[in-house]
Amino acid sequence: MATLLDLKEHSFRLLQRRAFSLHNTAKVMENNPVLLRLKELEALERISAKIDKISVYGGLDSVLNDMVKLTPSKSAQ
Repeated sequence: MATLLDLKEHSFRLLQRRAFSLHNTAKVMENNPVLLRLKELEALERISAKIDKISVYGGLDSVLNDMVKLTPSKSAQ
């Protein structure tokens, strides 16, 4: 039977692996704009899946280019 300490160690190791994985993902995306854009579009997909109705003003380009950004905009820098 697992002890509380064993469970806490297991949880800690899981968190460490997740953090390491996120760090590696960020490093890869930092130097690859195509992967970064794919991640932005995946975020847009997850958001839109939770919404019943979307009204778009400014056309599809506005949705694809302005709605989700993982990097700060040039005006915010």
